[in-house]
Amino acid sequence: MATYKQGILGSFSGKVGNVVGASWRGTAYMRSLPKAVRNPKTQKQVEARNRLSAVVAALKPFKDFIRAGFVKTGSVSPWSTAIKANIPALSKDDDGNWTLQPSNFVLTNGTKVYNDVQVDTADLTSVGVSWPTFSVDDDFYGATIMVGFFNEDTGRSCSLAFPGLSGSMVLDISEIGEASAGKLHVFTAVATADLASALNHKTV
Repeated sequence: MATYKQGILGSFSGKVGNVVGASWRGTAYMRSLPKAVRNPKTQKQVEARNRLSAVVAALKPFKDFIRAGFVKTGSVSPWSTAIKANIPALSKDDDGNWTLQPSNFVLTNGTKVYNDVQVDTADLTSVGVSWPTFSVDDDFYGATIMVGFFNEDTGRSCSLAFPGLSGSMVLDISEIGEASAGKLHVFTAVATADLASALNHKTV
């Protein structure tokens, strides 16, 4: 049953016939229901779903990173923008499965290179992060510091986004397990509401 919210000339939510009314970010919209598909599992459809599933699985642990790293995405959410940006980076493994390699992750839409976030990974379960304190004249004054990790040995990931006020922080990444040399991927970037830096990636 549909519900009118602003009178007969206003928006409504719910379904009326084959029309659905809803709102997103304060904007009311209507859409028609999709047409019934007799065979929803064509080869192209299955392939598209597999690609989407692969991207979602790879990026899910980096949601906080993406939320801060994709700025000025307009009416499209940062998460949706990130999904679209990462689909072209997919590749197939030896078994024919779609995968997103860590070196190809797109976790920001920034273009400004920022290399001053330092990560000390001497202890691979407790990582130190440090950065210069931003002054009021810096582009990234009041920025969010973003750090992400992917452990190739365990296939597990995590990310953290936190205010860049103190200049240093110790992060517990024991939840993704200890990685052997060269198997821990580290991602760093900084962002404000208007500007994100380009993603920095390294393995340790």
